[in-house]
Amino acid sequence: MTCVYLSVRYIASGPGHLDRLPCMIRLKHKDTATSKVILIDWGTRMISPLTPLTGLDVETIRTHGTTFENAVATVRAEMTPETVIVGMNMKRHVHALHLCRNVHYGSYVDLTSLLKVKIGHRLHFLPLEVIASVLGYEPKETDANSDLEMVQHVDTHCPTAAAISVVLGRLKEHMHTNPKSHVPGIYSIDGVCTSAYNERRCSCQQMTLNPLSFAHPTAQTRRASGE
Repeated sequence: MTCVYLSVRYIASGPGHLDRLPCMIRLKHKDTATSKVILIDWGTRMISPLTPLTGLDVETIRTHGTTFENAVATVRAEMTPETVIVGMNMKRHVHALHLCRNVHYGSYVDLTSLLKVKIGHRLHFLPLEVIASVLGYEPKETDANSDLEMVQHVDTHCPTAAAISVVLGRLKEHMHTNPKSHVPGIYSIDGVCTSAYNERRCSCQQMTLNPLSFAHPTAQTRRASGE
């Protein structure tokens, strides 16, 4: 069984918070030091690169981007039907990249679902940056906003159910101490709504999402078994 870390960023294909297409894929095998970066150029379908969220601009995407078909083929070539993928919002990513379970990969571990924090009667879903920071992640100067390195850092703190319980306790303590640190501050970019989870901040009137809609509840077999 192989393990692959995966992160995906999305550009806007329309003005709503659901109008997204994958634009940057990063993946890394657990036991390797280097990662593979794939950019996708959607041509006229892209209305904004959402630079504050993706770190990309139009020129970079146009210069280095490939087709979606080539990008998906590259990702599939890195996996086998036994591969375990680890990342955030995994249901969204495997759907966006047209990956089929038991064909292109074996299973996935979704850190979003795994590390949801319950306070009172409410579930809270912290951004990856907050989770990684609470767990001591310090970005490198050369790659200050790397989703992939943060995913790997968080994953190393969650090898067993007991370890996950400790992590959840630390996250809950952080939220009590810093109640507003998990609330994103960007709700619109280039006229594109970016408030997918906050109906009060939404400007596009598209359906507000529940983070669990992007997290498969049965995808945690590796954690549940304590491996």
